[in-house]
Amino acid sequence: MGGVEEFVSSYASWLGKKGIVPVVICRTLDYLRPVAVLSCMKTIDKRQISSRAYPIPFLIGLLPMFLFSMVATVETLRQHRKHRFSVVHAQDLTFAAISAILAGKIARIPTLIQGHSFPLRLRAHGIRLDWIFELALMKIVSMHCNKILVSNDAIRDHLLSMGVPKAKVVCLELGVDLYTFRGNSALRNRVRRQLGIDSSVTVIGFVGGFRREKNIDNLIKAYALLLEDISLPETKLILIGSGLLERDMKRLAATLNIEDRVLFLGFRNDVYHLLTAIDIFVLPSFYETFSLALVEAMAAGKAIVASNIQSIRKKVKNGYSALLINPRDVENIKETLRLLVRNADLREILAKNSKQKAQCYNLEEAFTKVLALYSSSKTEDIRQEMTKVFERDLQVETKRM
Repeated sequence: MGGVEEFVSSYASWLGKKGIVPVVICRTLDYLRPVAVLSCMKTIDKRQISSRAYPIPFLIGLLPMFLFSMVATVETLRQHRKHRFSVVHAQDLTFAAISAILAGKIARIPTLIQGHSFPLRLRAHGIRLDWIFELALMKIVSMHCNKILVSNDAIRDHLLSMGVPKAKVVCLELGVDLYTFRGNSALRNRVRRQLGIDSSVTVIGFVGGFRREKNIDNLIKAYALLLEDISLPETKLILIGSGLLERDMKRLAATLNIEDRVLFLGFRNDVYHLLTAIDIFVLPSFYETFSLALVEAMAAGKAIVASNIQSIRKKVKNGYSALLINPRDVENIKETLRLLVRNADLREILAKNSKQKAQCYNLEEAFTKVLALYSSSKTEDIRQEMTKVFERDLQVETKRM
């Protein structure tokens, strides 16, 4: 489950507990990006709460995304007639946002656009026309919504540089359920038995999508170099996640003759359990916007090895709650892992400090702030309508005079 999907899933569940009915419109396959979360803001009997999903056939998603946006708009309006939404909450700044804005304009309800990421990849992998197109589309969309929620200062600054009003952009870091990731030794031992890993083995783990920007290939290469040091305690590398590059990464592990030391666990819904089996969490990404996976690892009390990039430096301090690496330097990654594999005391110190820092990312507080944006968006929408009516009446009076 990716960051967007995880946010939608946990947020929908949280809304339900608050007596708010969430309606999710998305493509059929669970791991694909949801188009929008549409929240009916009326309070109901909590015994009647049920999360409803109205899937759009996946094949339509293979057509040009504009067509998909139009279909999603129609579906949104159809569900609006049934449930009378109070706000439309889209989960990206481009195609999902188009659906939300069109539906919001037609139904005359506020739209909140949430940007989980944007083409920062331009800096990491060169210029691509589709990302340039998305940037242009993002500018158009951002001018027509009520509020834009982002989790990264870089996205906020970019939107402001594009001329988006400062009052419209809200930077809000997300959170995790700290209680879920508390873990214990009994659970750790049980998960390790299920994975066939002895309790004495030092486990290095990664959680995320198998995409270029996640830099999994350099992690595998660094781990292969680490295994050349026979003086080190026994280790295991587990990779949790799936994606287009999964087959390539398995082939790379086989080429390096370390396939017996690397576990590919694929897509999992029990990441919070699997984290208990990990000693060292590695995030070697070229870029990240927020990274729920990192915060979850911090909440689980793991020793963190992560890329020395802005969004990560904001969450952890090098040498205190994490060890930061150059994601492009395989030797640097290997040496950092080697240091932690050798030094259990250092792992414990880093884990303790990262767990303490994770308290800043409380799910309840973050979701409460998101929910508050619905009310502020609605108030702003009413204010804009009143201003239009006032200006229209003033023009009429002026003509009469």
